[in-house]
Amino acid sequence: MDHVPEAHFLQMDILDMIFGKESFDGIFEAGVFFHFTKGEQDTILVNIFAFLKPEGIYLSLYPVGNSEGMQQMQISDEIYHRYTRFLPLEEWIQEVMDHGFSKYRILDFSLARFRAILFYK
Repeated sequence: MDHVPEAHFLQMDILDMIFGKESFDGIFEAGVFFHFTKGEQDTILVNIFAFLKPEGIYLSLYPVGNSEGMQQMQISDEIYHRYTRFLPLEEWIQEVMDHGFSKYRILDFSLARFRAILFYK
């Protein structure tokens, strides 16, 4: 991270983050949520909302779909199994809004099945 010497990067468990309340102006997440169960997603969203300052924003890059369960994928000769929970866009937006966010905006961005949604605290 030589390009941003004033930045500080931390690695930790997303279900047990140690930040204080209202620590961030914004939080960006790219394709993380669909690997967690509904209960885990609720925990993460509660934390995201708590970590944001009063006028904070949360940018979600979410892979839209409609399925839940274990999926198999192959990379080279290796086969991997992973849990996924894909929701239709409207359902994902409602789940986030149910955690206290005041409004949202769907950004004019699309990458494969990913959509960018900006949520406002």
